[in-house]
Amino acid sequence: MRIYLIRHGQTEWNSEGKAQGHTDVQLDRVGRAQARLVAEFFDLKCLGRIYCSDLTRCQQTALPTSDLLEMPLLLDARLRERTFGELEGQHYTVLKAYFDGVARDQKLPRWEIRPKGGESLLDVWERVKPLVDEILAANEDTAIFSHGGTCALMLAQIMRAPIETALSFRFDNCSVTELKRLPIGAWQLRRYSDCRHLDVLHDDLAEA
Repeated sequence: MRIYLIRHGQTEWNSEGKAQGHTDVQLDRVGRAQARLVAEFFDLKCLGRIYCSDLTRCQQTALPTSDLLEMPLLLDARLRERTFGELEGQHYTVLKAYFDGVARDQKLPRWEIRPKGGESLLDVWERVKPLVDEILAANEDTAIFSHGGTCALMLAQIMRAPIETALSFRFDNCSVTELKRLPIGAWQLRRYSDCRHLDVLHDDLAEA
């Protein structure tokens, strides 16, 4: 069994460094081109299922792959990014200052910090865990189109690591992370935040 974790393509808010959370931002021109290249990566691969966050930026990323392989998207709100509540739409430097301050003043681990009206990483961990368990039990090669923070939490869960491990992971837009289950039951990380399939796009942009 193989699992592919794909972060959505680039949006305008990504370029501006804004926290998107549940705000339904669409892909920009680069993000749409990235989505087409992800589909080419999956061409001829035998996927059993394609799961996708129900937010627009993920659906726009996954649809070219779904169309090429003639497979339906299994939309699931549990794959959404963490919502940042009142901090949504703020620059990531604002979020960093907020989380640094709460961690210092309240002596809370970062995965337990919940902005007003938002979620903690622990909230998202518990939200997505039942779906990860379902996917693993199905034992089919599966592509999962989601968000950076959510992909980090799922990667930690699949590798049976504690939640704080997710803080170490970062995923580029439209990167592919691939895991293979070995006969002994352990998971082998075959590729991590791999963007080699996007090299053609980077070359085109450099020439423009």
